[in-house]
Amino acid sequence: MTINKLVASLDNEEDKQPQIRTSAVSTDTGGHIGAAGAEVTIKDTVQYENLVPGETYEVHGKLVISGSGEPYLDAAGNEVTAVSEPFTIQEGEGSGVVEMWFVFDGSNLEGVKVTVFEDLLSAGTMITSHQDPDDAEQTVQFPSIRTCVHLENSDEKTALAEEEITIVDTVSYHNLIPGKTYKLTATIMKKDEEEFVTEDAETLLRNVEFTPEEPDGTQDVVITFNASELGETDLVVYELLTMGGIEIAMHMDLEDAEQTIRIEERRTDLTVCKTVQGSGGNKTEVFPFVLQMTYKGQPLEGSYAAYDEDGQPLEDIVFENGTADFALGHGQSITIQDLPVNATYESSEESGSYISVIDTSEGSLPPEGVIIHCVNSREEIVPTGLKSFSWKIPVGVGLILFAAMLGLTKRKILHEK
Repeated sequence: MTINKLVASLDNEEDKQPQIRTSAVSTDTGGHIGAAGAEVTIKDTVQYENLVPGETYEVHGKLVISGSGEPYLDAAGNEVTAVSEPFTIQEGEGSGVVEMWFVFDGSNLEGVKVTVFEDLLSAGTMITSHQDPDDAEQTVQFPSIRTCVHLENSDEKTALAEEEITIVDTVSYHNLIPGKTYKLTATIMKKDEEEFVTEDAETLLRNVEFTPEEPDGTQDVVITFNASELGETDLVVYELLTMGGIEIAMHMDLEDAEQTIRIEERRTDLTVCKTVQGSGGNKTEVFPFVLQMTYKGQPLEGSYAAYDEDGQPLEDIVFENGTADFALGHGQSITIQDLPVNATYESSEESGSYISVIDTSEGSLPPEGVIIHCVNSREEIVPTGLKSFSWKIPVGVGLILFAAMLGLTKRKILHEK
């Protein structure tokens, strides 16, 4: 036999040996990318060739970490295996396909790639295997995403509750398939209330689609929204990654500081100024005031720093059930600091017999604050008719004195006679 014929004969013998080739996919997507979760299913399709008619076979499979070939352990710490249904080769059907499914708790699969190893057995004896930790067809990869949020054009994570703020959510992704189109969806959770921020009575959502050129990278999601009604709270940005409408990764962690933006209430001041005027005004008198305030429909509570007209600190103003009181005299003022913008207020005074005029006595606190001027006026009261007859008093007295003098003179003359 020539060398060429020997080689051909050997090749033919190898071609007739039992062989298996496989393709593993996630049942979520039908492809080589899947979503980590409490119940993950991987379908392994095994194509076999050159099996012996009349023999019964089965395929045993297990999951390993791609690249290393180390056994993958599920969330409970167990190896993940599967066995196909036994199948018997019919005459003339030495080739075909058999399927098996791996169903397991894959909560720990974020950012992991797993590869399926298969063994073909007959009567408990291994006939052949397919074990290549780098075989892309046998591999399913599970993406992971992580995020870092900050204010637009800044690294800051604290914003005032303005009508418009912009958050940039930088999403880091891992284990994507280049060339595929993905969508990131961001929404915002109020941490303390565990409620989503809404927009037009619907949950606020922002989306961006992208097609990565590499498995790993970053993608920004820009979120502009009205935060004026949020008050003081922590906002946590949640992200969802989908492909073809199928969820494949998410990042939702209320305790993640990198996902968190602090919203602080806008604060401003309220000042009340007192003036007493008029000829009957007592500029040493002190007048009691009552200030009522509500915020977001609730009575204002708590202590607030206060200063006088010279900027000197006063005792804190304390609101109980939305009400606080203080007193002012002529030329005095009080400035209450760090009140929440948009809080509603109403100021009143016990003015007694004074005519009291209070401008801007009620309203909603604007960002620039408000100054309330209270002017009390009173004129001196003059009795009716005092001016008409006052000139008669000295004239009458003069006439009486004049008459008396005349009487004395007359008596003197008579006496001399």
